[in-house]
Amino acid sequence: MGYFYVSSVIGGRTTGGALTKQTGSFASLGAANVYASYADAQADGYGSGDIMCVSEDHDESASGLTLTGPQSGDGGQLICVDDANCDTPVKASSKNFQHTGGGSFLTYDGIFYMCGLWSKAANDIVIASTNTFSMSEDCTFEADGSFDRCLNISADGGYHLAINPTFKVNNTAAHLIGIGGGSVIDVVGGSVDAAVKPAAVFGDMGTRGFTSRLDGVDFTNVTNYILEDIGGTIGSDDNISVRMRGCKVASGLTAFVEEEFTNYTHRFEAYNCSSDSAAAEYQFHVQGYGGYVDDQDDAGIHRDESMAFPGGEKVSLHCVTNGMASLATPFFFDLPDWAVDLSNASSNKLRVYLVSTDSLTDLDFWLRVMFPDGTNKNLWNHADTRNPDRLATVGVTLSSDTGSTWKDGASPLTGYNLYYIDIDTSVIGNGGANSVPKLRAFAAKPNAVIYLCTDIGALAA
Repeated sequence: MGYFYVSSVIGGRTTGGALTKQTGSFASLGAANVYASYADAQADGYGSGDIMCVSEDHDESASGLTLTGPQSGDGGQLICVDDANCDTPVKASSKNFQHTGGGSFLTYDGIFYMCGLWSKAANDIVIASTNTFSMSEDCTFEADGSFDRCLNISADGGYHLAINPTFKVNNTAAHLIGIGGGSVIDVVGGSVDAAVKPAAVFGDMGTRGFTSRLDGVDFTNVTNYILEDIGGTIGSDDNISVRMRGCKVASGLTAFVEEEFTNYTHRFEAYNCSSDSAAAEYQFHVQGYGGYVDDQDDAGIHRDESMAFPGGEKVSLHCVTNGMASLATPFFFDLPDWAVDLSNASSNKLRVYLVSTDSLTDLDFWLRVMFPDGTNKNLWNHADTRNPDRLATVGVTLSSDTGSTWKDGASPLTGYNLYYIDIDTSVIGNGGANSVPKLRAFAAKPNAVIYLCTDIGALAA
């Protein structure tokens, strides 16, 4: 492992190769030990396993700037350091690498770990397709123009993990993230600069598919959508999978997703993401082909017998299907996890409560359950409550619930059909174990609104 020191302010080194770890200021290192640019350090041997210490005062600009790094092995490290103390990592307060326009992008082409750097582009900041993995921590990504992207993987097979990034745009039509070709960008922590607020996190990506997981990111300064102009082109958009957890969003956010999804491989999920501290406790939104499901607090329709969250709110699942839901392509979603002792005869039957203004049959709405076998816990049993006659076109009406109290706010609920669905796990395989069974709901009735209790009942079969 070698150390390469870079500063555009004083750099003059072009030969001599790596140094050992240095201390003190860049000025005390002297021009003879400092490179003026990334390219100079690379040309003199910077490669896999090496650390490049980039002065916080380094300012390198070019048209179509590409930083080509190691393509295999341990990769290269790019660390922003204090100009007065070159052994101390810092977060840059101004740009270090900039694409000035006229060329393509600011491109990181290689396997990198980047820390504290500020990257700026008049187009996109790109993780190149030849890179299979890169990671950034405490970095700033700045995009200038309309529809430019702060962080973009433009081709197949790339991955980037951004830890505590700062996204900064200079045009409200810029987007924070762009991904294509089945690539993945994960973001943990971080925030969006408030000076210019972007309309969306993800924008129109043509027909490219992508995956992204966003955990604990502050998106307060995103004004309109998380996904904008994505997923609504029938037969064109590729796979889409986005999951958010614990992200703060703007109180005026128009919606998580702008368009109805038109491909069964489109999926968006958000959990504990809200502008409100209390609501974040129970927030969820899952959207896919055929509809969406989200949280409904007890100001709306809810089952009064349901267990309140620690903050006191009773919550139901609010499922809304669209015209694309059907028996062949039902909208599906997972119910909340509940620990249940299925090995106990007093709790081996699961019950789910639901209401709708529509009359529902076992071809309109059903459940599928999976749980570990009572004898062989490494084998999971599964069953569903769909009408067992797969040729049937007319279903059996769901069981009427006469024992629950549903409310609309503080008032008794009227004009709705009250149902329950039971699954007797004792007759499936060797019964069940003390476990957390997995329940998935399927809604095949188009243009329906269904509310489900968040509690899973457990009673004797």
